[in-house]
Amino acid sequence: MDGHDVRRWIASQPGQDVDVVNPWPQLSYANFNSHVRSAIIHRLPDFSSYCQRVLDKAGVPLAYEHIGRQHNGNYGLC
Repeated sequence: MDGHDVRRWIASQPGQDVDVVNPWPQLSYANFNSHVRSAIIHRLPDFSSYCQRVLDKAGVPLAYEHIGRQHNGNYGLC
């Protein structure tokens, strides 16, 4: 399923719970946090600013650049 399929499924199933499973739980131990690694992988030194703009537009009150150390309790790639 791609992101569009997921959105369509969620929209057609009002009131249902959606569970997300992280297929790479080891990554939270391999890196301080995802935006440090992502800046290297995507070769964008300001990668975190792109992520922050998405969160801001979506109305998610999260300071992405100040998330600190990630762990399995707060880490997921979606």
